[in-house]
Amino acid sequence: MIDGQKIKDTRKKLGISQQDLAKGITTQGTISLLERNSTSPRGDILAKIIARLGLKLEDVVVDNEVLTAQRFLDEADKFSMNNEYDRALETLDKIDKLSDNEQEAHYLFLKTNAKMWKTRDFEDALFGFNRILQMRNKQVDIFTVLATCELGVVYLERKENDKASFYFEQVPGLLENINLDDYVFWALFIWKNLTLYYYRMMDFDKCAEILAQAEEFSNRHFTPVFIDSLYYTNALVLHDKNGEWTKDGIKYLLKSWAFATFTDNKENIKKSSEILTEIGYLPK
Repeated sequence: MIDGQKIKDTRKKLGISQQDLAKGITTQGTISLLERNSTSPRGDILAKIIARLGLKLEDVVVDNEVLTAQRFLDEADKFSMNNEYDRALETLDKIDKLSDNEQEAHYLFLKTNAKMWKTRDFEDALFGFNRILQMRNKQVDIFTVLATCELGVVYLERKENDKASFYFEQVPGLLENINLDDYVFWALFIWKNLTLYYYRMMDFDKCAEILAQAEEFSNRHFTPVFIDSLYYTNALVLHDKNGEWTKDGIKYLLKSWAFATFTDNKENIKKSSEILTEIGYLPK
């Protein structure tokens, strides 16, 4: 439950009107209802409101279960990033209560994705990702984009490329409706999978275009998340376009290995180090 009185008192202390607090985030009516404890807005909206007030989530959440669930979701994100799907599932199992539809979609996405790679049960994954689309009721938000992207991944793994293309080709257009600066982790997650798709389709120019976009975005946000995977794909693109390991290709391979080591992504450490050893850049 959100402490509406705390939000109201802080707003008045700062001399901000309900309309000013709502500007660019939600409606004045929502702020009014929130302050009367008559509504709890979506997690992303609430985060922007409390950030504008200079508050933290723990300052306004009465029910500590909400904070606990978000902490476990954030931990599971990191395990998923490093392909540690058993640990991701173990972390998700610690969640007793989800506070809103956004947390529910986040939970279902992580659980479906982790189980898919752990068991390679792609039929079950199709059900899970389609369920997210139904839950979001056709609205375009980050979780509908994620589910659409991962449906493409499922069909790509099943080597049903036409069906994979149907979903992947929707993703760039859907992303245009999302403020990606609010979803840095998920934006890079999506670009990681999108670039892998274009690489497998041998559309190296499109793949390189998205890789450059993702690298610029990552640098702008000073984040290493998924950058080892993106650098690895970039190295493969340069190798396949040139038919050999050029200076630029090796540079990206070394960067992939370095960032994988930094983030402790054992799968990417193994992949990049095997090639670097083979071409003589790491000792055997």
